Amino acid sequence: MIFKAAVAAAIATLVARRVTAAPLPENDVTAKIVGGNVAPNGAFPFIVSLSSRGHHFCGGSLLNEEYVLTASHCLFNPPPNIQVHAGSNDRTTGGMVVNGLDPKTHPGFTMQGLDNDVALLRLSPPINKSANIGFVKMPQKNSDPQEGTKTVAGWGYLRDQVPVSPEDLRQVSFPLIPRDQCNQWVQSLTGKRITET
Repeated sequence: MIFKAAVAAAIATLVARRVTAAPLPENDVTAKIVGGNVAPNGAFPFIVSLSSRGHHFCGGSLLNEEYVLTASHCLFNPPPNIQVHAGSNDRTTGGMVVNGLDPKTHPGFTMQGLDNDVALLRLSPPINKSANIGFVKMPQKNSDPQEGTKTVAGWGYLRDQVPVSPEDLRQVSFPLIPRDQCNQWVQSLTGKRITET
């Protein structure tokens, strides 16, 4: 189940790179929500902000009460005192803040090419579902999403060369591409294919 979410996160990252109209430089692992809008309150109750010493550094998705799915590049050299802010579209206020412990990056992760860019972070204390906090909905095994427009959200930079994250959660929509076309793009960028094994 966690792997399906990781694949979805990887695909969203690759598509988000295409939405910016140019691939990110190899050493630039920041996410961007270019051309996005402020997300409606409650639209993404599973999204969390990861911060250290008061500075946002990545987003993540609540898998359940105890774990956040994020990117390995966020936790490769983990900063001290990771805090997880959940239950608010404003990463600076509202919601609740808990500790993020025991970062686990994928053993096959590489910074160059961002292969296997998926990681887990344990929450302490665990977070319960509430009116403003939910868990990411996992897809059925061996299923593809319906074609159409999909939405990604986050606190990524809004413009190239301007390393400032917005306080409010942003979203951007894009057309979902078929699996075979996605694999062609992934293969052209990385020389690899996305598989379910």
